[in-house]
Amino acid sequence: FLRRAVTYLAEAGVDQFLDLGSGIPTRQSAHEVATRVTPGARTVYVDMDPVTVGHGRALLDDVPGATVVRADLRKPETVLGLPEVRGFLDFSRPVAVLMLAVLPFVSEADDPSEIVAGYREGTAAGSHIALSHGTGDYRPAQIRKVEDVYEQSSNSIALRSRRRLGELLEGYELVPPGLVDMIHWRPDADAPADPLGGDVTRYSMLAAVGRKV
Repeated sequence: FLRRAVTYLAEAGVDQFLDLGSGIPTRQSAHEVATRVTPGARTVYVDMDPVTVGHGRALLDDVPGATVVRADLRKPETVLGLPEVRGFLDFSRPVAVLMLAVLPFVSEADDPSEIVAGYREGTAAGSHIALSHGTGDYRPAQIRKVEDVYEQSSNSIALRSRRRLGELLEGYELVPPGLVDMIHWRPDADAPADPLGGDVTRYSMLAAVGRKV
């Protein structure tokens, strides 16, 4: 989904990307996908783990169009106000905010609606969001077991319903096909056969791209 979404956004003219909760950039990361379409595209990766940020900086040390900053994505005003972010991206122009498989680790107590709204309001008209998120809609009993396991770890997890994800995306005009099962968001016509046979219940992942108007 990252590759398909970033390719779509770059082809639509977006050349700035803010990847939240990115982890360590690897092959097919946002900056690699974007620069294949637009060589001058710029990407800021944001993560709060110091080891992840350290590895990311080492990997991107000689990559002019990408950088990594350490920050908590739950604080959009802080993230968007960081000098190293504002010095790398031009917020007077559209920015694509990537929230890929990261909001499940943001609890309802942290108000994900306000977090998403903070990034929406902090970016220019024509900016986008790309979101992927696990859902409990298909296998609720099994999902509850997954959530219980995470409750015993250092990170809880919330696998939200399609309805709740639609609420998080309010304020964005969704790009067709809208909020759908991740494997059905603009699939590649020449992609190899799905190893799970297209069973969306086994993926239990929804995805969407939206545009701020």
